[in-house]
Amino acid sequence: MIKPEFLDLYNWELSMKENGVLIQISIPECVDSELLNLDLSHDNCCILLSYSNEIPIIEGTLFKQVRGAEVTLNENRFEILLICENNEEWPVLCKESHLISKKMDPLSNFMMFFMLTRTNEESHLPEAFLFLDESCKMGYPPALISSYSIYSTKRESYELAMGYLSIAADVYSNPLACIKMGILALSSPESMNVEKAKGYFEKANTIPMAKSFLGIIYSPLSVVPYPNKDPVLAAQLFTEAINANPKDHVALHELAMLHYNGVGVPLDENLANEYQSIAISSDEQLPGLTKIEYRKPEKSIIKTVLTVASITAIAGVAYLVWKKKSRK
Repeated sequence: MIKPEFLDLYNWELSMKENGVLIQISIPECVDSELLNLDLSHDNCCILLSYSNEIPIIEGTLFKQVRGAEVTLNENRFEILLICENNEEWPVLCKESHLISKKMDPLSNFMMFFMLTRTNEESHLPEAFLFLDESCKMGYPPALISSYSIYSTKRESYELAMGYLSIAADVYSNPLACIKMGILALSSPESMNVEKAKGYFEKANTIPMAKSFLGIIYSPLSVVPYPNKDPVLAAQLFTEAINANPKDHVALHELAMLHYNGVGVPLDENLANEYQSIAISSDEQLPGLTKIEYRKPEKSIIKTVLTVASITAIAGVAYLVWKKKSRK
């Protein structure tokens, strides 16, 4: 599997240029760029970019035969320009396994899965899932998250799905996977683990939604029982989430509740209603604003139930949607 410290190498970018196809690769600080090795087959149909003894960064049969390649290297960027006969658009870099190794790199496998599923042809699905499975075997996080979304819908494959999600979150600290793991840690009243959820949301704090969920944990008006409630910190987290994403309906609704009750922020029903209006425009199922008697307790005792919608990933794009069904 991909080593976490080298993961950035495998998230290369593909773009079309006038004279060819450009591949851009970010080089992590731990990587010695001198050990990167590019090899085109003698007929310029296959490509192999390797680093030491790691899983190849790029490997497979190119979408089209090329005339050659130009390499540019700087401190943190490795670029490969594949010179083409024409400027035809390439939907993928590699269309199948390398003719010699019979293998394909993690991202190319995932790109083929994505391309085949977009055709909406049922006959393409078996091949598409073979590409997805190969990408998962190498530990490519987008493939792991997509597989979770697919397999978690059936009871018989749920354990397999959780294995994929756990690898993405615990091994690769993928933010989307961490958010989903955090949601799952809160979703069952019988086995709710707030500290575990908090840890996952903190790992995913590069995503605004993670701040929203952290704010829910700290908010004394939220449905999550937590002994160290902090309304001021909760308001700060909701505000940061909204600044990053003005349509974040979770943060908007929760901050509206704080203003509506004057907890951790000034009492301002007008501002609360403004936030709530924006939130409802994104999610009409959000509960309304309610007055909640709040006194700073020695121990927070809040009996509530949190329900959340499942994660959805369609060929590599994972969307997280949170809906609160009830508030007590």
